[in-house]
Amino acid sequence: MAEFRDVDWSEHYRFVGTFVVEFEKIPTKLRYFYSCILQLQGLKVWELGANVLSIVTISPESLAIAYGSALKLLTDDKNVKGLVDDICKRTKTLAERRNEIVHGEWRIGPEMVIVGTDKLPDRFGIKRKPTKDGQRVTDLPTINELSGLVDEARAIAQMIERAFIALVMILEPPDAASSQAES
Repeated sequence: MAEFRDVDWSEHYRFVGTFVVEFEKIPTKLRYFYSCILQLQGLKVWELGANVLSIVTISPESLAIAYGSALKLLTDDKNVKGLVDDICKRTKTLAERRNEIVHGEWRIGPEMVIVGTDKLPDRFGIKRKPTKDGQRVTDLPTINELSGLVDEARAIAQMIERAFIALVMILEPPDAASSQAES
């Protein structure tokens, strides 16, 4: 039995925290850009959209669906529609992983004891989920996997921005905007 009181757990804490912070940028961007769409295409009072979109029980997946629906309603552009489908699919998958990570049983920290070895394992936690067939237990991600999830969260956040910019360029092309300014 080895006690890991002297192990530096900061990298584990850092990656879990970094992932959670990066993930939360996804619903923030979805709320913001959906509010922008509402502002651009109808609502003239910003708070009307913000009130609805600031409800904390609206999941990132629901926000992605609403955002995607708005974009698809406003344009037939195949590239935007493909981007929207990708945002929705990847947000759903990442949201499931985020919930496992945030609500999982992390076995890290100086109070942890690992029996039977002096070597640190790659995985330091599990997520238990009751199902109709009994309890399902899944491993929580390794540091390398968490790093990949951080990259995925950042990629989705960038896709959300790209989709909005593409929509604005379709609805308000630069040439049209400069023509209106000259008039």
